[in-house]
Amino acid sequence: MDERDIAEFDVASARLIAATVRRSKATPRNTPTPPPPDEHDSDRWVSFVNNSGETVPAYGIMAVTGMTIESDANNLPIYEIDKPGSTFCRTYMVNGPFDVDAGDGELGTFQGPADVLYDSGFGTPAFGDGCGPKSGQWSLSKGYSGCSINGIVDSTDKIASVSLDFPLVEFVGYLDGSLSQGGSATVSLWTSGASAPATGVDTGWNVTAYDFLMKSGATAIASGKKVLVRYIGNAWYVVEAECS
Repeated sequence: MDERDIAEFDVASARLIAATVRRSKATPRNTPTPPPPDEHDSDRWVSFVNNSGETVPAYGIMAVTGMTIESDANNLPIYEIDKPGSTFCRTYMVNGPFDVDAGDGELGTFQGPADVLYDSGFGTPAFGDGCGPKSGQWSLSKGYSGCSINGIVDSTDKIASVSLDFPLVEFVGYLDGSLSQGGSATVSLWTSGASAPATGVDTGWNVTAYDFLMKSGATAIASGKKVLVRYIGNAWYVVEAECS
C-alpha cells in the first residue's frame, strides 16, 4: 500500500468498517447481516446517538435535536436524534440499514437520494409525490413536507427512495391569535395530507410567527385567518394572509 492508497483510506471509511465489525460480532451465527452503507459514498454518512428511548428502525426518519463534537483528535460531529413528535423540528436525518437501540450510536445521512420507510396510509408511492415526517412515527407520510418520492424500493417493507429537502422553511396554517403590526402570534401549521390538498390537514405543530410587512396603523390580522409562514434568518414570518 503506497502513500496515495493511505490518503484515500479516510477517517469516515475507517469508521464505517469499524461499525460493520461491531455489528458482525453482535450478530448470532447463521443470521444474515444486511450490507453497510456504501463505503464509496462515505462522506454522506455521519454519526448519531439515539435519544428517543425506543429502537429506531432501519431506514427510519429521525428528528435532529442537537449535536456534540467527539472528544478526540478527529473532532467529528455526533448528532442527537429523537422520534418525530408533537414539538416542531426543522431538520431531519435518515437512519441506515440497521435497527438502532435506545442510547446506541450509528450512522445516518442528511443527503438524498436515501431509502426511507413510508407509512401504510400512503397508498402506492408515485414519482414526485410529496411526503415528510409526521408526529409519532418513524415513517414518512404523504402530503407532509421535506421529501419527494423517486421510486419504490420494497413494497412489502414499505421502503422508498426519496429526495430530501431539509430544513423545513415554509408552511400554510392558521393564526391561533390575532397578529398586530410588528407583533407575533402562534400559528398552527397545516399540510396537504394524503388526500386533502384543498382543505389541508393539521400537523399538530405550532410555531411563533412575526409580522414584518404590515404598514404602521394597519388593522390586525384576526385569529383564525389562513396564513403563509416562511423561515427567514432565525425566525418565522407571516408573508401572506387571508383577506379580511
